[in-house]
Amino acid sequence: MKLIDQSTVPPDAKSRKIKSSHRDRAYGVIRRSILLGHLKRGVRVNERVLAEQLGISRMPVREALLCLHGEGLIRKSKCGLQVTKLTPQETGYQKEFRAIVECAAVRLAGQRITPAEIERLREVIAEQEILETAKDMQAFGESDLLFHQLLLKASRNPFLTRLSGTLGMGLVVGGSEPCKATVEMHAQILDAVAKGDADEAEKQMYKHVIEDSTYSQDTACADEDPE
Repeated sequence: MKLIDQSTVPPDAKSRKIKSSHRDRAYGVIRRSILLGHLKRGVRVNERVLAEQLGISRMPVREALLCLHGEGLIRKSKCGLQVTKLTPQETGYQKEFRAIVECAAVRLAGQRITPAEIERLREVIAEQEILETAKDMQAFGESDLLFHQLLLKASRNPFLTRLSGTLGMGLVVGGSEPCKATVEMHAQILDAVAKGDADEAEKQMYKHVIEDSTYSQDTACADEDPE
């Protein structure tokens, strides 16, 4: 059971105001490890091992896991806590929900996004092109997650931003290889948003989430020993 390399957290995440508590740090690292597929779907969550990896006591880890349980990223099972493993039907529901939220976000972003945000998103896409060529799965996953987070932020709607926290289980490729088609789709979405073409932005986002997803339930749901 391995967490993400904390040195690879993207610059945007590093620049955010970071809370000093161990609980918040544990929450952030564990959550990101789940989103990026480092903690696989269905894996048992070992509180002691996580605490040792983070270099903190078990209490803040326990509190972080409770928060993640509330978000649906962690579930209780007969053998204890485990990373939520979606059934094929639940995966379909999740993708439908994500499409509703993200399609609404890009429609609003087309009206509210700033030139600086557009430029930042273009930089992210350029970075993804390099990472796709290098087949750097972890860094590509980080960049993929960042792209969607920045678009949600550009909607200027705090309720959509909060809802995005529950998208968790499918926000990024999480276990699949860096994909050229994903980069191309990101570029098409951004072009539509930058032009203020809400209908085209929504159309491309829907296609990206529902039709062209590179997410693999088989790879992301593989069971793994918690040690």
